[in-house]
Amino acid sequence: MKQPDPDNELTYFSTTTLFDIAKEAYRRSISSKHENQLCNDALVAIVFATSTLEAWISQTIFIAKKWTKKPPKIIEAFATLLGELDSNKTSASLKIFMSHWVICGKRLDRGAEPYQSFDLLVDIRNSLIHLKPDKVGTEHIHKLLLQLKSKGLISDFDPKALRMCWVLHISNPHIAKWACNTAASMIQQFVKWPSEEQVKQFFELGANALYFKPVE
Repeated sequence: MKQPDPDNELTYFSTTTLFDIAKEAYRRSISSKHENQLCNDALVAIVFATSTLEAWISQTIFIAKKWTKKPPKIIEAFATLLGELDSNKTSASLKIFMSHWVICGKRLDRGAEPYQSFDLLVDIRNSLIHLKPDKVGTEHIHKLLLQLKSKGLISDFDPKALRMCWVLHISNPHIAKWACNTAASMIQQFVKWPSEEQVKQFFELGANALYFKPVE
């Protein structure tokens, strides 16, 4: 009896759709009244922008495994190593770090942009998604807000009031735009990293990296 092809059992949801949702949320946030109240569209942008990059990496690993053209050795290595990490549900941050190592042959400077912003974005998303209202880590949230303030994305805040209103500070169009552009910039890095033209073309065309452009 012929065994079913597991690839034919997959349901596809394009990563570009996730990014479009994030961008549309940002555009809605521009016209939202967000002073002293939650701007839900900004929060949507944060969550979907982060999910965009996480999904794009997993989707790109899948495409690399199925690449019909004779793949360069780097793409084979990318598919093998990153495929193992993806199967083990490794974090997107580690997959990016290892991707850079495979593609460039050297360590990634995680303190540089846009990697620093990406780590911050993931941290903010996780703080939202895994929020425990009765157990807010005030010190951790304070650190996140200080980082956002240093980037000019939020104004001054009262550290004593963080337990009550820290989400208000990230509910603004500036954060929404930054979230979308951080995800786009990270994906664009995969096109900038390779020195080999075939590898660059894989990420440009095979993985559709050029679709993910920063919002104006």
